[in-house]
Amino acid sequence: MELGQVVTFGTAEADNDNLLLECFQDHEAYTAARAHEKFLIVGRKGSGKTAIFRKLVSETAETQFCHGHSFSDYPWFHHDKQKKTGVPDSECYRYSWEYIILISLARLILNEAESFWSDESLEAMARLESFFIDTYGTKAPELNRIFSPETSLKLEPSLTLGWGPVKAGITAKQIDMVNLPLIVYEVNQALTETIIRCLNPDLDYHICFDELDRGFSATDENYRLRLSGLIIAARDLNRRLKRSNCKASAIIFLRDDILRHLKFEDKNKIVEDSLAVIEWDKQTTSRSLKNIMEKRFSRVLNISTEHTWDIVFDETQQMPGRQSKYQHIIDRTFKRPRDIIKFCNEILRVYKLNGETIEKFQNYHIIKAREEQSKYMRKELVDEMHQYFSSHDFAFDVLRTIGYLSFTIEKFKDVFAELSERRSIVITYAETLRALYDFSAIGYLKVGGSGGGSEWVWRYEDTETEYDERATTFRVHSGLKEVFDLKQGRATRGEAVEQPEEEAEPPTPS
Repeated sequence: MELGQVVTFGTAEADNDNLLLECFQDHEAYTAARAHEKFLIVGRKGSGKTAIFRKLVSETAETQFCHGHSFSDYPWFHHDKQKKTGVPDSECYRYSWEYIILISLARLILNEAESFWSDESLEAMARLESFFIDTYGTKAPELNRIFSPETSLKLEPSLTLGWGPVKAGITAKQIDMVNLPLIVYEVNQALTETIIRCLNPDLDYHICFDELDRGFSATDENYRLRLSGLIIAARDLNRRLKRSNCKASAIIFLRDDILRHLKFEDKNKIVEDSLAVIEWDKQTTSRSLKNIMEKRFSRVLNISTEHTWDIVFDETQQMPGRQSKYQHIIDRTFKRPRDIIKFCNEILRVYKLNGETIEKFQNYHIIKAREEQSKYMRKELVDEMHQYFSSHDFAFDVLRTIGYLSFTIEKFKDVFAELSERRSIVITYAETLRALYDFSAIGYLKVGGSGGGSEWVWRYEDTETEYDERATTFRVHSGLKEVFDLKQGRATRGEAVEQPEEEAEPPTPS
């Protein structure tokens, strides 16, 4: 197939991307989750969390079983009634999440991984099935029914008959769901003991949680407590399963900005031991966005994956600044799969509008595609910032008024003061600079340091790098140049130094 016949290289949104599973690019975070080595999979929006989630869920096979939860229509008001009192706030939802994980594992065992491997496992599976039928009326209760107030838990005899330390722990034969918090610890203990007896040591089991950012609000304390409880529950249950030599774990996919927002005891320890970050084109990973696109080019063009980028892009001609086309493109992204897929689709659109007969994408295709890509980058920033920084439109207006990709702090202060006089702005210029940095709309120039020299510091390049209040020179992300109508060069107080970019023009037809 020729480039002009290609409809798309996929979609930026993983949920709607029909090429995702065929062109999946494995990542160290994926392999760590699959091997039960890490359970907290973190990345910026669009970094590939949902791609890994979908891949794991799709891999249910003879020895690999996975059940995935997403929360677009989950009845949180039922779950909120399971809030446990008398424990630290960060753990008030820990036991209700543990119950959800255990019920999900049991459902997987009863419906997909029906593999009894001993007489004890057969008896344990029979107990689980009795508990499910007596409590939920089915072996496969839906997520939104788990805490339904119409449900009554029937615990005897399936979960209370003479096993381990819980044999006298539960005395009620039946209990309404609203009262589960009173005995949830004992119920979870009984379920855990029963499930461990069921889990086949030769099989892998995963319970995955995605879309936890649906309905996220930075000001919602209950939301923060829910997520903290889920992380703690997954950590503790995964430990218990590992000690029992079970290849089973709960995997949580979470945006990095939300994780930074959470505060609870042992958070740093969990992050240190159990976190895997999804990053691309960095020293922390051997995976690149080029690898992702080469698989997609190979699939839609029906060609080999070897050197596919160079088959699609003419890298014999450098971009302005002596950059390769690949470097030029990723410099105008946040190094996320969704960004480069979107950019390549825009380049394809320009190529097709021109009715090209040449075989490869040229410099001018990329340059013409930057305008739509820049609009997309702005929308992505708005989606991420609005929960934390409601004055993002004003901040963008300041950058637009400055008019240059680079600027000094004095120039920012002057424009900020001028614009804020016309509006009711209650934030300070320092708060605005920090917010723009936190979401990588700008970076700052770091001068000197232990290694000497200077470098631009970007949050998306290193999520651990904090904003430096002493910074005096800043740069707007190159992906925002067109949407903010910025010139090359640096704006300082009273003057600006323009550095025009050498734009590549289409070849003149012969």
